[in-house]
Amino acid sequence: MTEDINCTPCLAALGLKKLGCENDFATYLLDMGYFKNLGLAEKATKELSLPPSGEIDRLAMFPLDKALVDPDIVLIYGTPAQMARLVSGYVYHFGELVESHTTGFGFSCLAALKSYWTGKPALVHPGRGERILGGTDEIEMCFSCPAKYLPQLLDGLEETHKKGTRYPVQSYILYEPPMIPPMKTLNNKLNSS
Repeated sequence: MTEDINCTPCLAALGLKKLGCENDFATYLLDMGYFKNLGLAEKATKELSLPPSGEIDRLAMFPLDKALVDPDIVLIYGTPAQMARLVSGYVYHFGELVESHTTGFGFSCLAALKSYWTGKPALVHPGRGERILGGTDEIEMCFSCPAKYLPQLLDGLEETHKKGTRYPVQSYILYEPPMIPPMKTLNNKLNSS
């Protein structure tokens, strides 16, 4: 299994291979030039919340239509506008905002799997390795979601579509944009300051 992963930091971050000492990962981040000093790299390593070595012993990834088992999480790639659409479908049923944590340089593998531990969806910014090694396009993001929420997500997409939240996003190029009824209602409740 681990021989199929060409990203050494991913092997370390997911605990699929054991680090020699706790500070090895922070030293790697510093050596890559991601941080000004070791103290900042150590701070970021703590914030990453790396799973303990051995907690994950294998990963299986596959297209949903070729699944041999029921997945724990589902990753959906698309543009930022498509990601916003997925979030609106989730929020419709759960009322919880979807969080995104990113390093700006990588570990999207870890960010995508956090949905497994948290039980909540996440927006993932693919990192350097995923773009170089995995071929993820520069305009793509990823929505990571526990598979058990897919029925509500799909229903939420349908219901919000009926109310006008759609993809592709409709452009409106008139000089004075219309105010739809819910906006008018809110506007009438606003006090001028």
